[in-house]
Amino acid sequence: MSTKDLLVIVGCEELPARYVKYTAVELQRNILQILKNIEHGESTTFASPRHIGVSVSNVATNAPVLEQIITGPPADRAFKDGEPTKAAIGFARGKGVDISALQILDGPRGPVVGVKVQTGGESTIDLVQAGLEQAILKIDYEKSMRWGSSTISWARPIHRITALLGGEI
Repeated sequence: MSTKDLLVIVGCEELPARYVKYTAVELQRNILQILKNIEHGESTTFASPRHIGVSVSNVATNAPVLEQIITGPPADRAFKDGEPTKAAIGFARGKGVDISALQILDGPRGPVVGVKVQTGGESTIDLVQAGLEQAILKIDYEKSMRWGSSTISWARPIHRITALLGGEI
């Protein structure tokens, strides 16, 4: 498995002293929440009144692929005379699979319909890109401000956000 280092820096107008450490800790917590299903090493923060950063070492480049079996309705209600019923069709649609992917499995109360589902495998870059804005904006301050015609509210105006995964923006 390939790993790279992640670096996220938020550049803003000068934060009040009491916000600097708080912002770094919250940003670190939120970045690690994005990476919760991805293997990674240690994370560190660094902060000044104008730059808040988080570095995470050895971040896997992809989320792991997880395979699980999800059970559904009892087999006798899912199939009548070998034909799928509305229960089987709805279960398959809800899991995003074709009816032919359904299997009959032994459940605790008898035979049930089940399906093997794969999740994960997403690119770390895509996951960070999708969650970064929310990770920054959900940091809550006792006093925040808006600037310009924007609806964004934060401690001080944000000027730039830099995110690098192994040198890739």
